[in-house]
Amino acid sequence: MKKRIDDFLGFKQKISESDGWIVLFCCALVLPFFYEDFAAYYQKKGLVRCVLFALYQYINPLALVYILVYYLLPIFINGKNIFFLMIALFVVLNVQALLAVEVLGLIAGQNFTINYNAITRQMQFAVLLAAPISMILFIKQLVEIKGRLLTTEKEKKEAELKLLKQQIDPHFLFNNLNVLGALIQQNKDVAAEYLNRFASLYRYIIKHKDEDVVLLEEEWNFAQNYIFLIQQRFGKAYNFEAFKTIDSALLTSRFVPPGAIQTLIENSIKHNQGDQANPLVIEVNFENDVCSLKNEIRTKLTSVESTQTGLKNLEARYRLLSDKKMVIVKLSHSFEVKIPLLKTV
Repeated sequence: MKKRIDDFLGFKQKISESDGWIVLFCCALVLPFFYEDFAAYYQKKGLVRCVLFALYQYINPLALVYILVYYLLPIFINGKNIFFLMIALFVVLNVQALLAVEVLGLIAGQNFTINYNAITRQMQFAVLLAAPISMILFIKQLVEIKGRLLTTEKEKKEAELKLLKQQIDPHFLFNNLNVLGALIQQNKDVAAEYLNRFASLYRYIIKHKDEDVVLLEEEWNFAQNYIFLIQQRFGKAYNFEAFKTIDSALLTSRFVPPGAIQTLIENSIKHNQGDQANPLVIEVNFENDVCSLKNEIRTKLTSVESTQTGLKNLEARYRLLSDKKMVIVKLSHSFEVKIPLLKTV
């Protein structure tokens, strides 16, 4: 029961401006059908009571629309529990009908008898206006949800494709094969490890290319393989000492999009000049379910075209996965990216 109450409070949908215009249009549309009732009430009770009567006759069904469209239906869509929906709707209708009898009695200045006929009449009146408005708003929501799903699926596929293209970049392959060729001549043992890590990197990409998230432990191992390749190529120009330790509990309990940490490392190397004598320190920190990667800004001597495609892809994937956002902090001397560590998938 507590879960259902939490659902009721947690799945409320926002009212858009277009929803308001739809409600106003429908209210104006049905006004001619109620004109005779309002005119008769005016003749019997006067202007003030007639205005109050008309307002409540609109407010009552609109309250039903609000509860049904913005609370009950979202819960039903999320939980697929038709029994809960019917029980909740039955309770709401009866409470509204009982309240309507009392309120209309106060407005009229007399006591109305609460009986089956009175309750049924108020239910019918509320449903007469609430049903078409609820149906229109619900259909509108379904169309919007379908549109968001199609957009989400398109963005997801684009992000997957861009990630795969990013990793199978011909320049990346060419540079690493060159390094491998040099290592084979210089140190066959290192060359063998280099080849093994290189193969592991691509196995990871192919294995997880269709997955939304991976365990942090798998991404961390992937990042370690990537760092090994970078160190063989650039030597000690980049300092990755901070990547040697991490809380083991995080590794097995948190998730990130595939290639997330590697994308951050690649971005730092792509845009910053390394130096053998004064290595660029790339810091990594895990705190409050956030992984942050920070480095000093050292502009490369040769200009690098910056489209930030990698970071934009990663940011788009996080938007699809969670309400937690990726944060970029760029100062005059440093650049930092913070990505959320997801607890569940």
